[in-house]
Amino acid sequence: MTEPSASRTALPSLDRRTVLKGAAWAAPVIAVATAVPAVSATTAGFDIEIQGLQRGWGFSFFNDALTERISVSTGDGFAIGNPGASDAPAGTTVTVSVDNRVFDLGTAAQVGPEGASSPVPLSPSVSGNVTTYTLVVNHPVPAGADYMTPGTGAVVVTFPDMNTGVEYPNDHLDGYTPSVWALGLSGDADTSNNSWPGTPPEIEPATPWGVHFESHTAGTVPTQDGEVRTIETARAVSVGPNPTPANATFLLSFDSGAIAGVAAEVTLNGSPFTGASLTEQPLVSSARQWILDLGQPLVEGDTVEFAFAYTLMEEPLQRLQDNGAGAVNVWLESHLNDPNQRSTVSVVREYASDWSESPAE
Repeated sequence: MTEPSASRTALPSLDRRTVLKGAAWAAPVIAVATAVPAVSATTAGFDIEIQGLQRGWGFSFFNDALTERISVSTGDGFAIGNPGASDAPAGTTVTVSVDNRVFDLGTAAQVGPEGASSPVPLSPSVSGNVTTYTLVVNHPVPAGADYMTPGTGAVVVTFPDMNTGVEYPNDHLDGYTPSVWALGLSGDADTSNNSWPGTPPEIEPATPWGVHFESHTAGTVPTQDGEVRTIETARAVSVGPNPTPANATFLLSFDSGAIAGVAAEVTLNGSPFTGASLTEQPLVSSARQWILDLGQPLVEGDTVEFAFAYTLMEEPLQRLQDNGAGAVNVWLESHLNDPNQRSTVSVVREYASDWSESPAE
């Protein structure tokens, strides 16, 4: 990373397979694990049980009226244990029901003992806002299998392609249905530990706001080390419904090996705007950065257009960033990680064409 980023900016690319660190988000995943005792009494026969992976992620969206924030969390899968005295045969049926306005599990799950999983197709069925995915686990579950005890043979089911659909403009809805995970296998001695009923969302008052980049154009600066990318123009709109909670500010970030200075022409709602200030920031690694401050909040519908001009470093120009990136980021410093900020496209970024790891924005 060559520039810091607010949580809303990072949300679309959040690594969903990392260990949960926030207690608020850990609760439902732990609930999966604690739906049955941590150490179950041995049951005659086999006893498949659903066990939590202690990992997942959380996020929020808004109600349709855009007056409440709805915070939900989910694990990225679960394990199948067996506290019974006998091995459970292959053939466990897994069903996962999700609100399809929020989650899409993709077309396949990864299933198998940890370190030896393989893809298994998902069969979806849709009823209104709920999609139920079904798969069959073609692995036996040994007696004593427990995800928290390595080497005991617990079968892990994860959904690596799970995605969410609550980014702007689809970031508000009513009647959210919590996810439900369930297991089924004929002959199971105890079915009371076969499901997780889902955690109700947390709902609290909200004052949503957001700034959304509708478009931008890119420029290129050739250097002796490869091209450096810039942002030539950008167009952003305040999507409301509330004003930005502070003066609208933007973080500009470019490769310091090629870019020495920047100037900006700004229009607000189609008219030239002269109230903006541009302040250079301390170098961050190989990035030269500026804060562009409009000096006032943006209200719903305000449209800002930028045209940037650059001063280059003295020859020979260098590319100090491996990705040759240039970026403009919505950057209300006093409101970074603001849970009221809507999940808009709040950063425009360009990567050099020779950077093979360039992700989609």
